[in-house]
Amino acid sequence: MHIAHVSTAGSVRLVRDAKKLGVLVTCETCPHYIALTDDDLATYDTNRKMNPPLRTQADREAILMGLADGTIDVIASDHAPHVSEDKDVEFDAAAFGVVGLETSLAVIMTYLIEKKSCFPRNLSKK
Repeated sequence: MHIAHVSTAGSVRLVRDAKKLGVLVTCETCPHYIALTDDDLATYDTNRKMNPPLRTQADREAILMGLADGTIDVIASDHAPHVSEDKDVEFDAAAFGVVGLETSLAVIMTYLIEKKSCFPRNLSKK
């Protein structure tokens, strides 16, 4: 089984536990769950409206830990662009989906390689 768009601490925990039990499961997350949180929705920027939605900082840290410990197997782009008419409307009416293909590598390089401080602090203790 493959689980797409893992975005919560609970999802990471479930996949980790399933793998420990020998369940044949893989999963992926997307760059926006590595770099952004629900705090980034404060301006109601429709370019940040996606499904699943952006989550909390604690969820973001769990995603990072899941990547670091191998629970999360891959980072996928979830590239879902829309024409401006679908996004240049009020937040509730805007289409779900974000661009990401052209920024995926940059996000990974910035948040996972250059900013090692983005990883949870206790990771270095393992």
